[in-house]
Amino acid sequence: MQTITTKFLQPTNSHGARIKATSSSGISMTRTYEHGMSTEENHEEVAMALAERLEWDYDFAVGDTPTGFVFVPVDHSRLLNVRNRIRVRKEHTTLNVWNT
Repeated sequence: MQTITTKFLQPTNSHGARIKATSSSGISMTRTYEHGMSTEENHEEVAMALAERLEWDYDFAVGDTPTGFVFVPVDHSRLLNVRNRIRVRKEHTTLNVWNT
């Protein structure tokens, strides 16, 4: 499953500030940074525009990176509840007297 990463592009002599979204396969889209929106909203807008262009119909989990954000499609049938798995393992662990 592919992801989308976004990053902020500094303004240049010929372009204003922009946000670039790139899929794992290298397809990208760049949009002008809208100063009336928050940083997160700007990144979300271009990432969702790219997802729409790629015809991806997913919910996304979002995390920040050193250069922007990463948008990971969520397959709800494969969600992993780590806390629950740890709790279940602890409940089924028996005391090993040879290692104490």
